[in-house]
Amino acid sequence: KGMDLGLLQRCVQQLFVRQLPKVCVAQLGFWGVAMQIGMPHFIDIAWCIQQYFVGITSLTKNFTDFSCLNSTKNKIYFGVLTLWFVRLGGYLLRTRILKEFTDFRYENISKNAKNKPLFYLLQFQLQGLIAIITASTLYFLFNQRRPQMEPNNWAGMLLSLVGIIGEAIADNQLYNFQQTNKDRSKVFRQGLFQKARHPNLFFEIVTWIGFAVAALDARNISGTSWAFIGPISLWAVMNFLST
Repeated sequence: KGMDLGLLQRCVQQLFVRQLPKVCVAQLGFWGVAMQIGMPHFIDIAWCIQQYFVGITSLTKNFTDFSCLNSTKNKIYFGVLTLWFVRLGGYLLRTRILKEFTDFRYENISKNAKNKPLFYLLQFQLQGLIAIITASTLYFLFNQRRPQMEPNNWAGMLLSLVGIIGEAIADNQLYNFQQTNKDRSKVFRQGLFQKARHPNLFFEIVTWIGFAVAALDARNISGTSWAFIGPISLWAVMNFLST
């Protein structure tokens, strides 16, 4: 049997036809904030917000139906997604915005741009499109037919929790190193960073693989396996687009 395209088609209609215009408008607003405060790395927080937005709209059918929150299954999913958002978004806000952090990555990629505001505007809009693709997993997660939790649902949520906790540990280790070491050429190789070059990014992918595993339906593997588009595209972004 070939791949079931029905669920994927509904996902595309929901995210790219209905949500993409809203995401583009929101990214325009986030770009304006970033330019006003002089922090182009505000785009990182916008990334978290947009993915969380995709999750909420997928859960509530564009804020028109909140009855799905009566499901214990969706409450668990939404709770883990919210934990991810609060943890990562809060960390970025605390360490990069409130502390007036200077992110040299964005200075480097824009140094040859003749019009930096326009350059960053295009970056924000591109990020909005990519965020919808990586967060498409959440559409499959919140559109399951069976209300009860099954083994793969529990396994996926456990995997996502491992990813959230692991990324939090890695982020804090790196942040503490950056606070005590002012030599930008020195590479941190302690804690989790002894095991991998970017353990924080690794655990971020683990989190989204967990969401994809939880989204699988044994009765419709061909349709729900599209949920892995999210973590696969996230891996591609981290390997080929991230600075």
